[in-house]
Amino acid sequence: MICTKKKNMAALIKRVAAAALVIVLMVAFGGCSSTKGSKGSTGSSQQQAADSLAQAINSGNMEKVMKAMLPDKAIKKLEDESGMSLSSIASMYGAGSFEGVSNCKITVKEKQDIDKDDVESFKENAEENLGVSVSDVEMREIEMTATAYGSTDTATGDAIFYKADGKWYIIPSDM
Repeated sequence: MICTKKKNMAALIKRVAAAALVIVLMVAFGGCSSTKGSKGSTGSSQQQAADSLAQAINSGNMEKVMKAMLPDKAIKKLEDESGMSLSSIASMYGAGSFEGVSNCKITVKEKQDIDKDDVESFKENAEENLGVSVSDVEMREIEMTATAYGSTDTATGDAIFYKADGKWYIIPSDM
């Protein structure tokens, strides 16, 4: 029974990270959108960006999750191009993603190697698709701990941290 709970928790953590990534990719490259005048939930450090994402996950609010991953400028551009609101996207792609999840905590760990060409490609895509000038990109190992349906588990994976307009944003890339 305990083994099953741990497997279910690990699967849930993976689904949370995957849902967040899918939304960002859909928004960035699929022409979806978000709200006007929304404020990004980020920080001046990578850990603050991770904390903002964890708080958004704990709230169960997919709109906040997207704001933790995308700068205001990107949200505005995507909204203008698609005519869709952040709440529309959140309801389409995020319904139920965080059901039963609480006490999420994300800890930023070691810096990972990232190919220089991948960094340049990320920066170019952010500028072209999101209208955002990215000043820095790093791949970091993260550790995510969360409680789902009463069972707590921890998973590690990588996340892309990128800096735009002086603030760090996070995109979990594998969990």
